[in-house]
Amino acid sequence: TVATAQPAASNTYGSEKVWPNSLIEYEMETVLSVDSTGNETALTTQVGTPTLTTGKVGNGVRLNSGDSLSRSNISSLASNTSFSIGGWINLIDRAGDRTILAQRDATAPNAGFDLFFDASSGGDANVLKLAIDDGVNALGFGSTNGSMALGWSHVAATFAGSSTINIYINGSLNATTPTSVASSGAATVDFLIGLNTTSGSRDVADSIIDGVFAVSGIKTPDQISSEYN
Repeated sequence: TVATAQPAASNTYGSEKVWPNSLIEYEMETVLSVDSTGNETALTTQVGTPTLTTGKVGNGVRLNSGDSLSRSNISSLASNTSFSIGGWINLIDRAGDRTILAQRDATAPNAGFDLFFDASSGGDANVLKLAIDDGVNALGFGSTNGSMALGWSHVAATFAGSSTINIYINGSLNATTPTSVASSGAATVDFLIGLNTTSGSRDVADSIIDGVFAVSGIKTPDQISSEYN
């Protein structure tokens, strides 16, 4: 499935634009931002005290170590065979692993997904990965090539079940990884911003988040480039 056409005006915020098949779009103009799609679901504080600050466009939300946001489970991302997720992140400090977005069960078989910076190969959170777990016996990773810079970056990942995981940095395709995993698994937990699971220990630490999105289907390279630009 490919997400097509250009964004249309949201039913909720006339000045905001959302893509067809959008599941969420959080512009982060307030700490507890309201979804700009027709779902209109507000974020809540999962842990800590996230604060409002200057974002990439307008406001953004700063998450220090121990801070995270959440919203109710996005059922369309559970057992999904193709989706796209991402947003803007200002990586202020990159020591250690850092989760950006996740909807993954905390207990075995850990169904769901986790978009995170991996520090295992160099001490810093310099590799962006998308982990997909079908909750049965398959775990797939898509991984960037090269280091992530400090400061603002637009990150996006697309998952096409039993095919590929694509990772985009600043509007450009960075890496394509084949995967045998067919779906994201039937995770029943909340969708998280800045934390890997509801009982997890891997947070986003010192970063600013803006423009978080999730789409059912695959955003095309042109769509991701357009969003970055």
